[in-house]
Order: sequence, then structure tokens, then C-alpha cells
Amino acid sequence: MLIGPSDSKEIVKMVRITSVLAVLAAVTSASALRCNIQVRNSVGGVVGSSCVDAGATGSVKSSQSGATINFKTSTSCGVDATGGLGPNESLSNGGNC
Repeated sequence: MLIGPSDSKEIVKMVRITSVLAVLAAVTSASALRCNIQVRNSVGGVVGSSCVDAGATGSVKSSQSGATINFKTSTSCGVDATGGLGPNESLSNGGNC
């Protein structure tokens, strides 16, 4: 099967449309992602949790220590404490909200 000049133009159009749809789908899924950030104690028990948009900052209160723990999340729900985390506590991603 040979592809002529008119076929080539149609293929380019299809590739562009597919690319635009892929970008829109990625933007939509990233903006819809919510992160369930959990405070865990030294034995792994959940002592606080908060739901935030992926890529956002937030805070959660530990029922064990009473401290407010500040954090930032990545667009894939990775989490880093930015303040308030006690020595026997850790933050984790508990999955989507």
C-alpha cells in the first residue's frame, strides 16, 4: 500500500488531534488528583489526615502530639514536611481522597 501526498496530510492531522487530546487528558487528570496525607506515629498508626490537591501545600493536626504539621505535595502526591513534624511521627501518602 502506497501513501500519497493527500494521505500524508491526513496522517499529520490525525497526529495533531491525538497530541492535543493527550495533553488535555493529562491536564485534566493532574488537576483532578487529590492526595490523602496521613500523619503516622512510630508504630505506623494513623494519627491525623488531610486531603489536598496534588501539588499544593497544606497542614494536618496530629491527635497524638497536638502539633500542626505543615507539608507540600508533588503533582504525583509525594509529600515533604515543611514544619512541625515530631521525632516519632512521619508523613505518608495514604492514596487518593
